[in-house]
Amino acid sequence: MDSPVHDTVKPFTAVLKIIAVLFILLLSFRVYAETYVSGRYSINSGGGSAASQSYKVNGSIGQTFASFASDTGYMHYIGLWSSEAPGIEAQTISDLKLLPDGVLAGVVGKVATSSQISHEDFFYIEDPNRQSGIRVSVPGEPLAGLIEGSVVNVFGVMDTTGAGERQLVGLLTSAVSTVSPLDPVAMNNAAVGGSDWFYNPVTGAGQKGVAGASGENNIGLLVRTTGKVIRAGPNWFLIDDGSIADGLDDPSRGVRVEVPAGVSLAPRNCYVVVTGLSSCYKTGPNLYRLILARRQEDITVIPDADLKTIGQAKSVQEGVAVTLKNKKVTAVFPGCFYMEETDRSSGIRVISSEEVNENDIVTVTGAMRTTVGEREIFAADVSASPQPNGIAPVGLPTRNLGGGTYWYQPGVRGARGVNNIGLLARVCGRVTAIYPDRFYIDDGSRKTADDGHVGVKVVTPDIVVPLGLYLDAYVSVVGVSSCYRLLDGSLESMIRTRRTSDMIVLRVVYLPIPINNLRLQPDNLSLTLSDGIVTAVFNGFFYLESQNRATGIRITSPTPVSEGDSPVIRGTLTTIDGERVIIATSVDEGSHGNDIPKPIGFLARNVGGADFGEIIPGVEGGRGANNIGLLACFLGKVAQIDPDGNYLYLNDGSRIKDGTQTEITPGVFEDNLGIKTVCDPSDYLQGDYLMITGVNSCFKDNQGKLRRQILVKSGGIQKIEM
Repeated sequence: MDSPVHDTVKPFTAVLKIIAVLFILLLSFRVYAETYVSGRYSINSGGGSAASQSYKVNGSIGQTFASFASDTGYMHYIGLWSSEAPGIEAQTISDLKLLPDGVLAGVVGKVATSSQISHEDFFYIEDPNRQSGIRVSVPGEPLAGLIEGSVVNVFGVMDTTGAGERQLVGLLTSAVSTVSPLDPVAMNNAAVGGSDWFYNPVTGAGQKGVAGASGENNIGLLVRTTGKVIRAGPNWFLIDDGSIADGLDDPSRGVRVEVPAGVSLAPRNCYVVVTGLSSCYKTGPNLYRLILARRQEDITVIPDADLKTIGQAKSVQEGVAVTLKNKKVTAVFPGCFYMEETDRSSGIRVISSEEVNENDIVTVTGAMRTTVGEREIFAADVSASPQPNGIAPVGLPTRNLGGGTYWYQPGVRGARGVNNIGLLARVCGRVTAIYPDRFYIDDGSRKTADDGHVGVKVVTPDIVVPLGLYLDAYVSVVGVSSCYRLLDGSLESMIRTRRTSDMIVLRVVYLPIPINNLRLQPDNLSLTLSDGIVTAVFNGFFYLESQNRATGIRITSPTPVSEGDSPVIRGTLTTIDGERVIIATSVDEGSHGNDIPKPIGFLARNVGGADFGEIIPGVEGGRGANNIGLLACFLGKVAQIDPDGNYLYLNDGSRIKDGTQTEITPGVFEDNLGIKTVCDPSDYLQGDYLMITGVNSCFKDNQGKLRRQILVKSGGIQKIEM
């Protein structure tokens, strides 16, 4: 295994050797006082000379190099030109890394993130905006006075170490001032190192990434990460936060942390926070993650008892015991609740049967674990005290719901922003799909959810989607930011609402649809219907039919109506157990006393009918036009009676079977023959002939297949004496 602290400087060209020698001669002129003055002089391409009291430079076309330095009180910048290898001043460290090995280049005004106290022959500099950093090799005399926060100018030769890390071999370095030291960039283990960045294996330009890379290349940056210490060597230890490979012997697993002489290693099996320079080491052809700690303070051991925040708890592995005090309860569900930091920085699910209420202040002790991608605490002890005030939800665009990976809490697919799983959140958007227990909303982010739906899934556990919700409505939703797993194994974001009042309809769009056009409409359409006639009324629902008897449909509503009414209905079109249904949000009075469409006579084999396009399913073995929802009449002989009094079967001689059975005596079952007729069968016997009037409908058997049935309307059975 090659050590990442050993340099391998590639041979210079003859011209670069001359330049290097002349630069080294200038090293004796370096001064380090923060008040010195630097200057730059150049001679144009036509040659010429420049002079002052302390120097004179002559230049001509094709001359490789010229430089000057004054007395020990000042140092003047070099001037150089070359037809073979011109020096380049890069504006950013990223620009510097784009240069091939062997090119003369420099940067000015960069901030040192390490000194040579830890590593005598190199240090690191970084762009002030923390966009990129690079190692600076300084063979020979250390750069005296260099501290973290020094503003540094460096001129030298671009190079790649034997461990695969780009560096600038400093021929002329100077510290010109100081600023506040830069903060490290926090990241999980998987993000350390990063992937290839414009890497050219021929020229060395760019930066090769580490094996199993994730995200942007950050080699050279000051970073911070955490994890459990799982292995150790003479001057290094390996930490793992669970975000990368699982094999203990896989060098891709975790992050290696190297410490300078005199710095103690972290104990095995403890949890640590590590700050240092993102670097790499090489095994075979691959580079692996490495952090170079600078001093003892860069390694902070976190005892379990010192875990104070939910965010810290999410940084520890499965099974670790934690105690979190004084957290605010934001949501309560059967078997679990959510708690949150009062500053809304992080939230988490707690698995517990202990009775708590929203707004309570709780102290929780339990073991950390992950279920369906979401971190949670399996509580052993919960104590709660009531508080009157709650926590306001965090407003988020749907594209930011869930967020990126945070230690052991995975991020969602296509994640953006900070991880917020477990927080009480508010999202707004247009309803794109509705189901009995969930719906989807989109705020224009166009996220894709399960089953191809557009938007974010909103789950309503133990409550139904409120009646005030319609397709294309604009809604505001409050709930807990959570996640669910897709078929490909990735996580997707969702909102878990607590109650109906968490969902507020802001604006609804209804489309006026003629009843004869309903067959052509997709599910989840919000509509207004005003031209149907009530043909049959049942408990909690009724049926509408067109006057020409072409279409019938069930309306779910508690509003009382009468046969012959033609009400104005607003609601959402959907399909439940194979039958088209309008879930009504309002049923307004229309006209009354209209002529009721006459029932259509059907043979058993034609009840229900076949599929109608891709939207309306037919019954198993259905024949003819789909007629579910139409008022029908049917004559048959009673073949079977339900002992529980819910239905009977009528056979018209077709002797069809729907695959179901009726238990006629305890343990004795008989196949049902004919059409299932939903009514009170108590007044009838097997062998009776009945003329029934009702609505053609369907039901699902145990295998999910649609089967024929008729819902008998009030007064819709006539016994026929044969």
